[in-house]
Amino acid sequence: MGLNKKTAILLILIILTGLVLRFSAIDKEGYWLDEGFTLITATKPNLMEVTNSVLFYETSPPLYFYILNIWVELFGNSPYSTRALSALFGTIAIVFVFLISKKISDEKIALFTTFLFSVSMLNLWVSQEARPYALFVLLSLVSTFFLVNILTDKNNKTQHLFYFFSLIILIYTSYFTVFIIFFHFMSFLFVKKYHLLKKIFLIQVLAILTITPWLLKAFTGYDLRQGVVYEILHYHANLPKFIAQFGQFALVSPLILLSFLTFLIYFINLKKPIKKPKNFYNILQIFILLIFVAYFAMLLNFQIPFISMFFTWSRYFIFLFPAGYFIIAQTFFKMNKKPKIYLVILIILLNFFALYTYYSSTLKEEWIPAMEFLEFTKDSTNGMIFVDEGGANMYLIDYYYNGNMDAVELAWRNKMLSTEQVRDALQNKEFAWLILSRNWRRGEYYKKM
Repeated sequence: MGLNKKTAILLILIILTGLVLRFSAIDKEGYWLDEGFTLITATKPNLMEVTNSVLFYETSPPLYFYILNIWVELFGNSPYSTRALSALFGTIAIVFVFLISKKISDEKIALFTTFLFSVSMLNLWVSQEARPYALFVLLSLVSTFFLVNILTDKNNKTQHLFYFFSLIILIYTSYFTVFIIFFHFMSFLFVKKYHLLKKIFLIQVLAILTITPWLLKAFTGYDLRQGVVYEILHYHANLPKFIAQFGQFALVSPLILLSFLTFLIYFINLKKPIKKPKNFYNILQIFILLIFVAYFAMLLNFQIPFISMFFTWSRYFIFLFPAGYFIIAQTFFKMNKKPKIYLVILIILLNFFALYTYYSSTLKEEWIPAMEFLEFTKDSTNGMIFVDEGGANMYLIDYYYNGNMDAVELAWRNKMLSTEQVRDALQNKEFAWLILSRNWRRGEYYKKM
């Protein structure tokens, strides 16, 4: 990599900082609903059953779950163990942020970009969840790294091969890869590497075609899984039915809009080249400052449902964040000395507050104290636990509850127990607990019952 000693030392310190942050307090909270679905799949006895579970429960391709299944076999299914895999992916991603940034800029910008990525609360968040997001970020960076190598060394056929295989792995991690492929293709148009377009387009098409067998399998369960997303969007987020019915496409609508704007900018620039205004970087500085102010305001109101939901949904766009950090780093080194000092102070304070908020806040459903409460109050074979929604909730009860009461799911998917069925289940029982989780579709039906 040809780094001087000072750069190498700083890079190692940044990587170690990111590693410590990602592994610190990684199991301070128990599993939550989405991680429960992950564990249902990851703890299957063989890859065939993992495949069937992914098809039934998930809206993602299977690669992450195959890897986690093997990981669980080796290291167990504790929160620390399963999240450590994501933390490992997140730490390796730091290295690729530096490699890409250095390839397209210089060491100073690369180090600053890497630092921003390393201490980012949002990237830390996905690196501490047993979900596919950290792997998706890592693989998106890996594929981008090989793409940049193609741009800078067009005659290296090995890089074309690496790029092809990295896309295949990426596609089998997330369907959102289609956006990465689009932005990769547009990058060749923006830098006017037209002579490489056919080859890159062919590589991308062939990579996409490799997921066809999986899509043919997944298609049969599409409506079933879309129903889960529909319930979240319509009953919980209160989106109109005509929007919620698009399922995950509604979640990624900002990405669709960004893709359209990217193409529109290129098309306009093709007709009439867009010149940077003289005060371009001053405008960019103000824009970045406004983003920081908005970010700080949201952190102050972190527990408000709408704000916490925004942070949660940011996982779908997390692969774009390294590009944002790179723009901030580039802008930083275009600034005068005095504003630089202010920006550094602002970034340090903002990140310190963000990390403090992250580590001190309750971000996940509190299954552990809930189950401990049931165990230390009325724990008897004459009692029963009702759960308003099945699926991962039943897995989490089985995982955390050590008492003697049976747990019964009141509803799951399109099925729900009637009042008569609930009364029949309660025969010969002295009492029952009702756990209200995320049953957005049925609301407080069972609570009122």
